[in-house]
Amino acid sequence: KMNEAVKLLEEMQGKGFVPDEKAVKEVLSNKSGHVFRTVISILFGK
Repeated sequence: KMNEAVKLLEEMQGKGFVPDEKAVKEVLSNKSGHVFRTVISILFGK
């Protein structure tokens, strides 16, 4: 699944999508768990 997410993100970035790190962190700030850490990792390589 992670490989699929990375491929989707690459395709979206190829079409001009730029994730807003501040906005994503704001939305996910009160969330915890593996899924949310994975989202941050995929979007921002962290």
